[in-house]
Amino acid sequence: MKSLDHIFQPKVTKRHLRKKASKNIKEEERRLNNLGVPREIAERGLNTFRFTEMKKVERGVLTGWEKVRGNQKNDMRKYLIHYNRLETLTIQNTNLILPRSVKSHEDFTRYVLRENMFSDIFIELQQYKEKRSFPCILFPGNWASVSKDGKGIYHYFTNRPEGISVSLNIFDLIEITCSREGQTFAYHRRKLIDILGCSYPEQKWEEKQFNKIRTNLNSIKNAKENWETQYPSLFKLTQSYLDILLTLNSYSEKYVNSKQFSYKKETLFFISSRYLANNLNRDPVNVRRAINMFACLRIIEKVPPDVQGFPHKFLQSAIRIRGGVTNNKLVTFFIIPKITKKLLKDAEIKAKKLLKNKISNINKLNGRKVAEIFDDDFAKSIYYAKEMDIDKLALKSGVDLTKCKQANTFITKREVERMKLRQGTYGDDVIPF
Repeated sequence: MKSLDHIFQPKVTKRHLRKKASKNIKEEERRLNNLGVPREIAERGLNTFRFTEMKKVERGVLTGWEKVRGNQKNDMRKYLIHYNRLETLTIQNTNLILPRSVKSHEDFTRYVLRENMFSDIFIELQQYKEKRSFPCILFPGNWASVSKDGKGIYHYFTNRPEGISVSLNIFDLIEITCSREGQTFAYHRRKLIDILGCSYPEQKWEEKQFNKIRTNLNSIKNAKENWETQYPSLFKLTQSYLDILLTLNSYSEKYVNSKQFSYKKETLFFISSRYLANNLNRDPVNVRRAINMFACLRIIEKVPPDVQGFPHKFLQSAIRIRGGVTNNKLVTFFIIPKITKKLLKDAEIKAKKLLKNKISNINKLNGRKVAEIFDDDFAKSIYYAKEMDIDKLALKSGVDLTKCKQANTFITKREVERMKLRQGTYGDDVIPF
């Protein structure tokens, strides 16, 4: 098992040590000035501090404290698992009442970082609540303390003698003790919310989105039993493409993160049809046609980036990652409504209308036909690519197209692998999703 020496006793160069000592000396000088210490006393204190710091450089000793990095947290977790240290920790649930001012994920994060919750969550820390330092509950041989930094954020400091102190905030500790490698910050936040037993408006919206996705997935998986008998026209049109609908719903889950990136109170997300086709081993053309059919039935909704209320940050993403096929081609954004009886009844009516007009499969569906069967506005809500004015959108979102490195959003995994095998590199233009 890999030791944690690289974290608590890292090998450093004299140049790095001198740089750190210089930084520490400047910070100490600033601290003394802010305290208003008389000049003569301050100079004596600073000389003593400088002498101590330079001695550390001579001995090659790195001291002080460092913020833990992502790869270090993974190493810590592996260490704790290997030596069964996680089994010695007891995490207790609480019933935290948040201030009314906490409405968003950002508010929650800011609040919990500035509250000392370590001993409320980790029972083993309760006996040390009033002590300045105590044996580390994670790493044998280390000493620990809990205090806050200059920004008011509380940290659990774990220090190895003759080594450095590493700081862990409450999210870091949750990530190390309650997570797996590769989990996102959003996952760690949701885990902490569960432990604290609290809620706030954006968290309730988030939970509602997850419930919607679970309901939708269950409905699609049971389509043959339920849709075939109750909504026969809908099932006839969609039965061969339900895997696409299932994947779209599953994929949207990773975008359930912030209400500010929503549209019509639903999670807004984007995905390349080529990427989707490659993962499902399908023809990209058929995937695009199937998506248009689901949009026509209003089981999914395509969201044009020029529509009123589209989040500006997502609008910037749409322009930055647009493909180089045409000047008006943008990656497609979607929202997915909850599949309810009313939605399915409305979809059945539309499906009957399509079948009545001899649209019996996705190959017969196109913008002209949809406009004839329904109306022009309805068709434009699905087939809108040629209506895009990229320059106008760029101006609206503040994106400088001359400095915008275009990404090929239609590249497939197989094409990426082939490019990797070629001589040289293929740059950064790989799809980011």
